This record gives sequence, C-alpha cells and structure tokens, in this order.
Amino acid sequence: MKQGVFCNNRIKLLLSPGTSGYRVKRKGERKRRSVRGCIVGPDIKTLSLTLVKKGEKEIEGLTTDTKNRRLGPKRATGIRKLYGIEKTEGEKTILSSCALIKKHAIRRTFKSKKNVEASRNKAPKIQRLVTEARLRRKRIAKTDKIRKWKKSLEAVAEYKKVYDAWADKKRSDTKLRKASKVSAHDAKPAEKPAEVKKAAEVKKPVEAKKPAAEVKKTAPVVAEKAKAKK
Repeated sequence: MKQGVFCNNRIKLLLSPGTSGYRVKRKGERKRRSVRGCIVGPDIKTLSLTLVKKGEKEIEGLTTDTKNRRLGPKRATGIRKLYGIEKTEGEKTILSSCALIKKHAIRRTFKSKKNVEASRNKAPKIQRLVTEARLRRKRIAKTDKIRKWKKSLEAVAEYKKVYDAWADKKRSDTKLRKASKVSAHDAKPAEKPAEVKKAAEVKKPVEAKKPAAEVKKTAPVVAEKAKAKK
C-alpha cells in the first residue's frame, strides 16, 4: 500500500529516484512499477496499525487491562534514566555509578525446573557500561596508536637519510664520469681519416686496339728478328 495513491486497486506509476518502493540502479533512471493504492478494500486480509489517540469508549482487553513490563531496560543509559543516576567524571564516581547501575538492574524471578519449590533470580547483562577495565583498554589502544605513529615517523626519517646519501653518491659518480669523458675528448684532437683509394675505384689505362693490316705487317718482321738471334 503506497501512501498518496487514492485507490483500492493496483496501478502502474512512473517512479523516479527517491520514491518508496523503487531502488535506482543508475543515476536519473525512472521506471514504471505496479503499486497498490492506500485505500482499504475487501482484498486486504490483515492490517498493521498503531493506536495514536484513545477514544471516548473503552475497548475490552486492550484499554481496560494494564500489563507490566516483563523485562526492564538493559542498556546503562536506560537504567540511569529510569532511576535518575547522575553521570559524573572521575575514577571513584565511575566505580560508584557502575555499582549503582548493576544494583538497580531489574531482576525477574522464576521457578527452577530441577527444584520446583525454589525460585531463581535472573538479571540482564548490562550493555555499554563504562567500567575501569574498558577505560584502561582505551588508554592502551591510544598509546599503541601513538607509539606506532612515532615509529613510522622515525623509519621515514631514517630511510630519507639513506636515500639522500645514495642520491648524492650517484650524482657525484655521474659528474666524475662526465668530467673524465670531457678531459679525454680535449686531450686527443680530432684527426681527419686518411683518404684511401680503393683498388676497385682506380681506373686502369685502356690500350688502343691495333688495326688488322698493321698486325700482318709486324708478324714477319718479328719472325726474322727471332731467326737472326738464333
């Protein structure tokens, strides 16, 4: 039953982000959903209601009878409020207030299963009670937190020292290396490489071919010279 929908049946409404009965999966998304109107009809079997105001007439079993609370307050602040126990600071007052709260916790009596004639008392375990042990645990946790914080600061400072020393050494090494390279470069002047002609590049003189008539004339002369030498 959706409030503001004045009908006693189901209708489909376009719901936007922020309305009841619709969970948005994307920003600005709207969807059409089926909702039931807030008017009571014959199809409803049960209604969950709360009494806001008492009328003129009494209702049997509801307004005529008064039932006591079965259990009292369990939380420390609830017991303080019920009995008017003031909250003050200091170790002695904390101890006294804890004792008062434990003393005023409402106990309930019931019969024992083993011994029917005997009766037993039962009190709740008081929650959120500020005791000395709890304060001590808080103090220890706080001191541990501060100790760890100081330890981390010291570790960071030590690491910074080591890193700075390493960085200085690295810088000096690089400077020395650069200086040595520059000095070596200055000591040896740049010499031009000798120009070497490759054998393939050297051109050989080309011999002119003799004509065929001259070759025939020179041939018998060479033969006569050879005979004369013999």
